[in-house]
Amino acid sequence: MIKKPKEVIEKVCQFLELKEEDVISKTKTRELADARHIIFYILYNDEYISMTQQKIGSMFNTDHSCVCFGIKKVADLLSVSDAFRTKYQDVKSFVYAQS
Repeated sequence: MIKKPKEVIEKVCQFLELKEEDVISKTKTRELADARHIIFYILYNDEYISMTQQKIGSMFNTDHSCVCFGIKKVADLLSVSDAFRTKYQDVKSFVYAQS
């Protein structure tokens, strides 16, 4: 079981083969933004972590509205994109299997 937000960031970055500092940065490439948004979604929705949007934003040096946008974007993509849904499920399975 994942107990710390930092573990989620580490595992998502490890699975997607990205550097943590790049994901936490303000760089807006699709690859980094998707990873960042997946992390937001997991941190916000995980029953054991359940962080507020404000706390997630402070971890990423951004405001809660950016976090809210990212969470909504993941939720929207999960409902319409099979490719994104598969990617998210693979990432989530890796995050939780490794804990």
